[in-house]
Amino acid sequence: DLAGHGLSNLAEDERVWPCMSVVPQGWSWAFYLAQLAHDTVARRVLPQVPVLSDFCPAPSLGDSGGVIRITYADNAAILGTSPAAVNKAQDTLNAELIRLGLQVHDVSHAEPFAHILGLEIDGIAGVVKPQLARAWKLGMALRYVEEGRPVNSVQLRRLVGHCMFTFLMSRPLLSIFHHVYRFIEAGYTHSRRAWDSVRRECSWARALLPLLGVSLRTPWSSLVTATDSCPSGYGV
Repeated sequence: DLAGHGLSNLAEDERVWPCMSVVPQGWSWAFYLAQLAHDTVARRVLPQVPVLSDFCPAPSLGDSGGVIRITYADNAAILGTSPAAVNKAQDTLNAELIRLGLQVHDVSHAEPFAHILGLEIDGIAGVVKPQLARAWKLGMALRYVEEGRPVNSVQLRRLVGHCMFTFLMSRPLLSIFHHVYRFIEAGYTHSRRAWDSVRRECSWARALLPLLGVSLRTPWSSLVTATDSCPSGYGV
């Protein structure tokens, strides 16, 4: 209803110039701006808390007062070795977001187990791994291809995308797929039985899903190793 905004008595040929006061969902820049706004607020109110960010070394809990943060669009997580410090940082960030008129929901305070972005963080065992439901769905999708059920190149590409996100915590698994990419590049628009080599690689990936996970207590290695691909062995 535009009548309450003084727009009820417009001339027939008068133009209206609307301007959105929100970021439209689906706009290509929406995610970037949401991430930037959230991160800017967090940096201002939590300047002493380092952020776990892509393309940067992971901050050390020992060097940050026992607290680090993760910001992903409208999701925020505070991780640390001190429940009191975690809660204080979380409350400080939430209070500022609310003051700025941003809604805060699904708030949880320090606890030994947490779920975020499809991952399960076990603070007792010091392990990060995929949530069980996510791993199960991924395994069933891989099994679908493994059993020779019809699939096209676009569907397989989407499945590989889910695998890539999940395999990042155990990067050696990223080396499993080879013929899968060739099938995707073939550009099959109609569903068909995947090649035997594709089905075999999906079987390997599914079998290794239970091993996915990373220990937060793994020490740094003093040995630096670099390898390259080799047709006659594992690496050079």
